[in-house]
Amino acid sequence: MAEQKKILITFDCELFLGKRSGSVPNCMLLPTTKILWLLKKHKITAIFFVDMLYLCRLKEEAEKHTQAKGDFENIQTQIIEMAEQGHYVFNHLHPHWLDAVYDEANNEWLLTDASRYAFESLSEIERENVFERTMNLLNEILSKALKMFTPDGYRAGGLYIQPFSSFKKYLLKHGIKNDFSVLINAIGESDSCEGNFNFSGIEKNIYSFSNEVAVEDKSGVFTEYAMRFVEIPIVYRLLNSTFYRLFSKNKNHQRHGDGISTSNKIYSSTNKRFTSTETFAVEMLNEIKLPLYLKEAEQNNYLHLLSHPKLVSDYNLQIFDKLLGKLTTLKNVEFDFKKFDSEQA
Repeated sequence: MAEQKKILITFDCELFLGKRSGSVPNCMLLPTTKILWLLKKHKITAIFFVDMLYLCRLKEEAEKHTQAKGDFENIQTQIIEMAEQGHYVFNHLHPHWLDAVYDEANNEWLLTDASRYAFESLSEIERENVFERTMNLLNEILSKALKMFTPDGYRAGGLYIQPFSSFKKYLLKHGIKNDFSVLINAIGESDSCEGNFNFSGIEKNIYSFSNEVAVEDKSGVFTEYAMRFVEIPIVYRLLNSTFYRLFSKNKNHQRHGDGISTSNKIYSSTNKRFTSTETFAVEMLNEIKLPLYLKEAEQNNYLHLLSHPKLVSDYNLQIFDKLLGKLTTLKNVEFDFKKFDSEQA
């Protein structure tokens, strides 16, 4: 039998995290509805990481403002829809939502204070409170779905999962044993806080760990489902550059989201000569790069997309549709991480 091809389709459902959050319909609801339709078309299970601290803050404002109440109810309805369609919905924390300011006039948020962008910057009391609030709300929403599951996965905001000692006891307390925060050979840093991460030297795509997220421990209670950079050879870079200049201003190439992001920086520690790197993501997809995504799945038996509904365009979704169509034809392919075979990739 052919070796199992493990495909992870993951989305971070969130607003923009900088000077302007953007609107809920454009950043979350509309693009996610289109994504759900494509997943249903191809009968594929995906993972949605919802920015739950934002949702906690939104629920607070919903008690005072009609527009915020509408946003909260619409997001809650969409989360229930995700679960009932068989997708996983997991917690995704951006701690600096604690300092976000609601702009009632525009029904948006200001997140200019990013001093608490990294979880490590929170006090012990704040860390416990954040996990309690977000996990309680997530479980409360999921309990309204007809199809129930335990939200036992996590992705750290900005991928800031180090030092893991800051997270470990809270993940264990809430039954979270699957992490999706590691981008292999990535280094991350922010201009606005002291936090950073370094995922250099990791070799496996899926591995167990215990005390340090970047160090394999075969007896560890946690499982990491890592992501990789896609390497863009110079020929593809030139073709992609030409493609961008020709079509970037077309309406269907414009992203759905309408906010302004933060200054978090992520780069590869192993850049090769004559290549560039980027994450595998729906918002980066086009006809030029499609063969590189298929090659990753076919040759390495593993593909993990980290995507953001707020960043996708209708054109990206057209190519995503093509990608899913081709991936579903592969022999022994599995999209549900709970059904991955025991052999770690």
